[in-house]
Amino acid sequence: MLRKDLAAEFHADNACPLSTAIFVRISAEAAFEQLKQGKSLSEITPFWRVIAPGSKMASKLTFGEEFLKEQLEAEQV
Repeated sequence: MLRKDLAAEFHADNACPLSTAIFVRISAEAAFEQLKQGKSLSEITPFWRVIAPGSKMASKLTFGEEFLKEQLEAEQV
């Protein structure tokens, strides 16, 4: 869904799955680092909304899938 939304927003046919995954992961890791440094959840990028727990990407994150699950449950998504 994220790739379709990006493509539509920028009037493209598609968004590259590899590039999108790389940049989503970079954004997620950077936001989680900000959280560890003391920023609140409302001050960081809500990456847990675009990375599905149980996905291939989720399994590669340094902070694990449990954080994703907790945040989604807290937002009741």
